[in-house]
Amino acid sequence: MNAKLAELFERYPALRDIEEDIVKAENMMLDTYYKGGKILACGNGGSCSDANHIVGELMKGFYLRRPLPEPLRERVRSLTDDLL
Repeated sequence: MNAKLAELFERYPALRDIEEDIVKAENMMLDTYYKGGKILACGNGGSCSDANHIVGELMKGFYLRRPLPEPLRERVRSLTDDLL
């Protein structure tokens, strides 16, 4: 398991119940990507919006790295920790 997934499960322990499925999904997407394949997302109505949103989230990291400045990262972490 990669470090990002390990961090995800540490921050959101409720996801541990579906950890195996999440890891399988990640492996399937990575395998498809490395083999030159496509990942398609679709939906109808609100599900279409959800599909567009997840594709945007997945794609933004491929176009341009957008690291947050450390003070802002710490602020986001503090806000997130308060919600958990």
